[in-house]
Parts: sequence; C-alpha cells; structure tokens
Amino acid sequence: LKQRGMLDNTLVVWLTDFGRTPIINSAAGRDHWSTASTMMMIGAGTPAGQIVGATDDTGSRPVGKEYYPADVAATIYTKLGVNLDHYFVSPEDGRPLVVCNGQPIPELMG
Repeated sequence: LKQRGMLDNTLVVWLTDFGRTPIINSAAGRDHWSTASTMMMIGAGTPAGQIVGATDDTGSRPVGKEYYPADVAATIYTKLGVNLDHYFVSPEDGRPLVVCNGQPIPELMG
C-alpha cells in the first residue's frame, strides 16, 4: 500500500473481540479474556511505531488510561470520515440511533 501511494487513504485494522487469559488454565490452555487485548492499526494518517496503553506486569489489567470498544469504533469511523454527531432514525419506532458512543483515541488520530 505504501509503495503504491495508497496508505494515506486506506485503513488496515487487526483486532479480536477478546484477549487471552494471562495465566494458563488447568487444561494447559488459555481462556477468553475481555479485560485486556491487542490491536494494530496502520494507514489513514495513523502515527507509526507507537504503543498506546499498557497493562500490569501480568497482562491482567489495564494501567493508566483505558480505552473501550466504542472508542476503537469511534477512531475507525472518524478516520473513515463518518460524522460521530450524526444519528439515524429507526424506521420501526422513530427513535434516534447514534453512530457511536465512544471517543476517538487521540494517540491514533495523527
């Protein structure tokens, strides 16, 4: 993408819906762990070569500033040009539906 000049207008995101337990379980494996996980993002003006956020020494809990799935979504939407203040109206009952309740992660906005 970079060689072809496409990285500035392309966003690549790698993430999962959960991490893995920092401790091996009784079956010699790891279970789902939603408290801390990993993602990578490149392109669309994302500053390169940085680590955002941290966990404790065992990888069990975030330390310092915490970000949530809604913040990741807000970051992606903002980079794609989606207006977070916009809302849609449900055709079933007329209720307003917000695009996202999160806030873009400042360190990833560039």
